[in-house]
Amino acid sequence: ISKHKGVEGIIICDRQGIPVKSTITDEDKAYLYTTGVVKFLNKCTDKIRTIVPEDMNLIRIRAKTDEILIAPQGDLILIVVQKPLATN
Repeated sequence: ISKHKGVEGIIICDRQGIPVKSTITDEDKAYLYTTGVVKFLNKCTDKIRTIVPEDMNLIRIRAKTDEILIAPQGDLILIVVQKPLATN
């Protein structure tokens, strides 16, 4: 995954937001991503389950500067941070 074009970092964290493994060398930045993702998942999981009762496999959040892919699996969460590809 880390060799794909635009990927800036990969983080694997637990459900409390504690990074287990990370390719992001800035620990503060990795912590901000993990805590933000965990808060987001805790708030939106119940709402999404009312619409789609199946388990979530992938959530994609895209902004102008970054794109975050979130894949919750059991007790762990995979977070991929990448630059969005320009679409003209």
